[in-house]
Amino acid sequence: MSQSNIDKPLAQDPSGTLHAGVDLALEKNVVVVVSERADRLDYFSFPQDRAGYDYFLRRLEGLRQKQQAAKVVVAMEPTNYFWKLLARDLEEKQQSYCLVNPYTVKKHREGDQLDRSKDDRRDAVQIA
Repeated sequence: MSQSNIDKPLAQDPSGTLHAGVDLALEKNVVVVVSERADRLDYFSFPQDRAGYDYFLRRLEGLRQKQQAAKVVVAMEPTNYFWKLLARDLEEKQQSYCLVNPYTVKKHREGDQLDRSKDDRRDAVQIA
């Protein structure tokens, strides 16, 4: 892959963009927020309901202001139907999000870990 192919997607986000990787689940979603240099800034979870989504967005906005970031991009796997619920809420709040291929997350996890164990926090980091 040439350097120009890598630079194009990176140029779409303004400098200082934070990335929030969300591992969606039935009851509790896990979030890891990283900086543009992949420094882990925050880790938290929120329930799969309206109050949880509101908490998630408030926490992201607080972190964005604290870090003086231009914006936050939320990334998640399109698994089950949970991503549709969160995506709809993000669209209503005009929050940027993107979908990450679940196969890519699985293969990346296998390459990073010898034990290949699955855990929500590790997946959230891979997604971010």
